[in-house]
Amino acid sequence: MRKRDIEQDSFTSEYPSYYKSFSCIGGICPDSCCSGWEVDVDDNSAELYKNVPFAVGKKLKEKLYRDKEGYKFHLTPDKRCPFLNDDNLCELILSMGEGALCVTCTEYPRYFFDVGKYSLVDLTLSCPEAARIFYKSHDPVSYIRDNAPLRESDWEADPYDDCAVSDDEIKDFEEDQVDFQKLNSVIRLRDEAIDLAGDRSRSFIKRLSDIVRLFVDYSRDHGEKGTLSFDNDTLFSREDATLLVQKLKTMEVVNPMWSQALQRMEKDPGGMLTEGILFSSSGGNSCLLERFFTYLLWRYTMYIYRGRGALEVMRFCLNCTGVLLLLLGDYAENKDKYESMEHECTIEEPGSPETAFQIASRIFSRQIEHSGENINGENINELMC
Repeated sequence: MRKRDIEQDSFTSEYPSYYKSFSCIGGICPDSCCSGWEVDVDDNSAELYKNVPFAVGKKLKEKLYRDKEGYKFHLTPDKRCPFLNDDNLCELILSMGEGALCVTCTEYPRYFFDVGKYSLVDLTLSCPEAARIFYKSHDPVSYIRDNAPLRESDWEADPYDDCAVSDDEIKDFEEDQVDFQKLNSVIRLRDEAIDLAGDRSRSFIKRLSDIVRLFVDYSRDHGEKGTLSFDNDTLFSREDATLLVQKLKTMEVVNPMWSQALQRMEKDPGGMLTEGILFSSSGGNSCLLERFFTYLLWRYTMYIYRGRGALEVMRFCLNCTGVLLLLLGDYAENKDKYESMEHECTIEEPGSPETAFQIASRIFSRQIEHSGENINGENINELMC
């Protein structure tokens, strides 16, 4: 995956090869991204919502509120967005078109990491359709680089959005504030790590060990203190499992499925992790674990550019892999607890490895990646140490 360095004079987007295969399946989706968590509303959309006429405008005024974190919608008692109707369709789209959606609803499950004119793009695994696409393939994940800003090419122009980037506004990007030397060094580290992850001539644990050493070398070369060792004989020890579960207990609970699984993990963390390792390494399942770890590398190596240490990022990727293995172990031991989620999977028959990885990844993503406290606040430090 060798590429030239990012340049200052043009937009650059990087995204996984499966990215453009995604299309929201709307009302037939077995889950809903409009229920189970808060709906954040960006300031521009909130101001527009305050001036919408007719019945939908009245409802917008009633349901929109602001707290210290920003604008949100009051959810229904069963934690659904107030504009999600009985057919799981959005009343705002039905009344005003897709342009009426706020940024959160427009972009989900798309993920953007922007630095100046550079944009890393991904699909978040909490979405059933995104997870289906992700685990449909068993090949190493590949990535594409082009000069198209994907926010403008993936959906129609948003008539409610006065922040779209025009040709006249390109000059407003302040390239002199982007540290291109650091950005390119982080991207090279990420790409080399992903190359190592996809080298299937060696066992996954050997590849993982090499990736850890790569991050250790990077941290030393960039003046970071500390080190990180990795056991070449096992992914994680029983002691690692106990410590990880203790860390997870301190985190905000977003998904009820998570709290139930965590209670079962507490009884025997080492045994649960061992089950997950056995499940992920049997048959062709290691390629699915490889894809998940590549997902983490792709997204979170970029946190180094934002000031996180390389060792912190690698510990985070390893701990998140441990979370997935714990969830896979819980699934292997307690399949009856996941019947509702199995019916939401459209990859294979219930009980298949792809179904297990989809379920575990969706719970992981909703719990860790969709909690501001867990991914951006103090709680992320627990998974970085």
